[in-house]
Amino acid sequence: MIFHRSPSLSAEAVALVTGASAGLGTEFARALAKTDISKIILVARRRDRLESLRAEIGDRAVVYPL
Repeated sequence: MIFHRSPSLSAEAVALVTGASAGLGTEFARALAKTDISKIILVARRRDRLESLRAEIGDRAVVYPL
């Protein structure tokens, strides 16, 4: 995944990633973590995997299990 810096993508931007506990959702969240986005909201059914991903990403990640 390649992200291009855009004037509309600021450090105040928030990303919502559904299906973040596996597959493309996890990889998308990891890619977003490499950008300047201030908050990444991780949503999925598997809380344990979400917590693991949050630990990997850091303080910018927020977990919302379904």
